[in-house]
Amino acid sequence: MIAVAFLALAVLAGCAPDTAESGVAAARSTVHRETAEGPGLHPILTPGKRLGPERPQGAANILIAMLPPMGYGALVLLRHRRRAGRDPGFARYRSARTRARKRLERLDQAEDPAGAVFDAVSGYLADRFDANEAGLTSKDLERLLCVRRIDPDLAADALRVLRSCERQRYGMGAAGREEIGALRAAATGVILRLDRAGRERRRR
Repeated sequence: MIAVAFLALAVLAGCAPDTAESGVAAARSTVHRETAEGPGLHPILTPGKRLGPERPQGAANILIAMLPPMGYGALVLLRHRRRAGRDPGFARYRSARTRARKRLERLDQAEDPAGAVFDAVSGYLADRFDANEAGLTSKDLERLLCVRRIDPDLAADALRVLRSCERQRYGMGAAGREEIGALRAAATGVILRLDRAGRERRRR
C-alpha cells in the first residue's frame, strides 16, 4: 500500500516512470517487509529492530519502579518531622513506644525492676496521651484510660500490670527473677496492643 501511494504521488507530481519505480523500490527496502500472497492478507513485517523507544533494563527498571513510593515515603517523613517540631504532644506520641521499649531493655540494670516496669508502662501512657508523667499512680492511669475511651479489656490488662508492679514495689521482699520476667513480658504485650489500637484508631 505504501508503494502504491508513493507511485501515485510520483505520477501526480509529474515524475518520470523510472523515477517512480525507483521510489517504490526505496520504499520497499526501507520498510523491510514481505508481501503475503492471497486475498485478505496483510503484509508481514520481517523481524528487525524493535519499534518504539528503547526501555532501560535491569537495575534502571528497578530504580524507576521504586521512585514513586520512595518519594511518597520521604514526603510523609518530612511532614511528620515538621509537625513534631511544631507540636510537642505529637512528638511524644511518636516516640512513646520507642521510649518504653528502651526502658524495658534496661530493666536488668535497674535497682527497682518492678518500679522500672511500672515507669515504662506509665511513661508510655503519659507520652501517648500527652500527660504529666511525674507522680502517676495506677488510679490516675485508670482515669486516663477511661477518659481516652480505651477498650475496656485492654485497659483492664494494662491496669493489671501496673497494680502488679505496685504490689511488687511496695510489698514485703524483693521480686524474684521469674516474677520480673513475667512482668516485663506482660508490659511489653500491653504496650504493643495499646500502640496497635492507637494506630488503627488514627486510620479511621
